[in-house]
Amino acid sequence: MRRGEFTDREAAFIASVAPAPAAATVVAVERASGGELLGLLLAAYGLTAREREVCREVIAGRSTSDMAARLALSAHTVRDHLKSVFGKVDVRSRGELVAKLRPEDGPAAS
Repeated sequence: MRRGEFTDREAAFIASVAPAPAAATVVAVERASGGELLGLLLAAYGLTAREREVCREVIAGRSTSDMAARLALSAHTVRDHLKSVFGKVDVRSRGELVAKLRPEDGPAAS
């Protein structure tokens, strides 16, 4: 959610639809970004903070050893987090996980 200044285009549209006093509250609805949607999906699946970090690393295409180094974990612990994530998200592979968490990147998005 964004708060604050509107772009010139948004302000012109708002003024054309409903000229209002300066103290009025305006709610603008806009499409959520991929990062915002990802955060919502990770929360909806009930993932822990560490599982969310692992998911972001998977989406970035990192290997288990790279994730372990970046997150200061052992490779075994990374694999344990992945198993937990796979169960919660109901997938069997990293590819399926990415497809579920980033559907706009799939073939249907073209």
